Amino acid sequence: MYTFFLMVEDYIKTHNLHLFMFFFAFIFIRWGIVFFHAIRYKPYDYEDKEINYFTSVLLPVVDEPLDLFYSVLMKIARQNPSEIIVVINGPKNEGLENLCVDFNRNLPIGFTPVQHYYTPVAGKRNG
Repeated sequence: MYTFFLMVEDYIKTHNLHLFMFFFAFIFIRWGIVFFHAIRYKPYDYEDKEINYFTSVLLPVVDEPLDLFYSVLMKIARQNPSEIIVVINGPKNEGLENLCVDFNRNLPIGFTPVQHYYTPVAGKRNG
């Protein structure tokens, strides 16, 4: 910014234009436009709850702590997506599978049930 002011001062004294002045002015104007749009931003709040009926949540998990995983499932199910699919991959984890079954048994009314699947091959990039 200090360089810009020096160049403006030089322009006033000698009428010598510097390309950096144009670049800085462009960046400053662009920043102003972004800033004023950001001030006016409001999150979108839809009244039509039908949109949630087209939402799927896919959760790949490997050896997650059970209390953390349960908390995540509750937060996701509370949003009421159309389906929640849990893919347990890697070594067999009976704790996660039992948690998914117990989660569906004790599910509050209006929450989305969980489908769980197990795959023995860990990783997202299986060949």
